[in-house]
Amino acid sequence: LPAFLWLALRSRSLFFFNAANPSLEFGGMAMDSKWKMYSLVPNSYLPKMMLVEQGVSPDELVHRLRSEGFRYPLVLKPDIGLKGLGVQFLDGEEHLAGALAEYPGRLIIQEKIPHSKEAGIFYVRLPGTESGQITGIVHKSFMSICGDGLHTLGELIEANPRLQRQKQALKSMFAQRWEEVLPEGKGETLLPVGSHTRGARFEDRSGLHNSTLENTFDRICRQIPGFYYGRLDVLYDDWEGLCRGENFMIVEVNGAKSEPTHMYDPSHSLLFAWKEIVRHWKIMARISRINRELGYRDPPFWSSLRALIDNFRLERGLRKLSGLE
Repeated sequence: LPAFLWLALRSRSLFFFNAANPSLEFGGMAMDSKWKMYSLVPNSYLPKMMLVEQGVSPDELVHRLRSEGFRYPLVLKPDIGLKGLGVQFLDGEEHLAGALAEYPGRLIIQEKIPHSKEAGIFYVRLPGTESGQITGIVHKSFMSICGDGLHTLGELIEANPRLQRQKQALKSMFAQRWEEVLPEGKGETLLPVGSHTRGARFEDRSGLHNSTLENTFDRICRQIPGFYYGRLDVLYDDWEGLCRGENFMIVEVNGAKSEPTHMYDPSHSLLFAWKEIVRHWKIMARISRINRELGYRDPPFWSSLRALIDNFRLERGLRKLSGLE
């Protein structure tokens, strides 16, 4: 908080982050539309997707999915969301009606990306400069367990300390398999969502940074209008291929609210995390000051404040929807 207030004072704006990414609502800090963000990214980096307006009927949605050739499994996510909250995976049409009834706003439906590994690449670029840089890399291990041939799925979840905050959500998701005994050595991915809030484990892979990867993501990010600061979450199969920009897809582009998620590696200290947050906020404040000098005009004070309040309320609602409250 002291660091944030000092940067706000230097920037002469409590909401200095608004100018970090001029093409995103409030710089991507609050109430930013994923659909708008996706519209800025070249289609070649994205899975097939559609926007679903609030109030659409299940029959109408099924017709659209069929007519546009969508293939299951599908991923549903709120258009305005965060931290992987509210993300669902659907294996067939029979689950669509129930999923639609749960969501209060617009939805995005995507075909499930076939790649098995997820990474977060933090990217920054000063406006007016030729190239940007990568400031952190995180590898995300999805929430999973391994069977021992003796204990049920439920017992394995109950015995895992890391899964205790997810227990109620998992019990709802795996109600029909809760008493199933997993064979010895069989791994089970419980939720393929690369979010710390949804039980994923984060590992700092910043040491894998290389010029090929940086050039690749600099080229990609420079194709996204008005994007200077944030994290690209990507799914891929092969690290060398990702570095070359091959066989990967972008899951999301996160703006000013992006965390340097490599700080969540369990081997790092709290002091390290604080230093990484402040380091990135300093960069964000500098980018914002330059964009203001170039003519960016802030939204009204009360609009920014209301967006932050709405964002907190949205998170509470999505946590409840995801069974985390």
